[in-house]
Amino acid sequence: MRNASVDAYRTMIDNLDRDLAKYALVLQTCVAGEPMEDVRRIAHSVKGSSRAMGAQVLGEIFSTLEQHAKAGDIDGARHLHASSHSAIEQSMAALRQLNARN
Repeated sequence: MRNASVDAYRTMIDNLDRDLAKYALVLQTCVAGEPMEDVRRIAHSVKGSSRAMGAQVLGEIFSTLEQHAKAGDIDGARHLHASSHSAIEQSMAALRQLNARN
């Protein structure tokens, strides 16, 4: 029988994965000049979840993305998100690997 904390951690990874997909979609569909509250809110959530799980690099990326959203800088947010794709994928892979070991 699996440990309940392993299952809880897996749920956290799944939720983070879902929020990452939601962030990418909201960022992609956001129009310059529109309020970026949804982008900021999701970035804030991903930042907190990442840090709670120990994914500090991911937390820092989304902290910066949150700041871009607060400033209304859609181009900066899109550029940073695109240039961080590899780091985001590596962080998620590391979280999954850590969970698989337990």
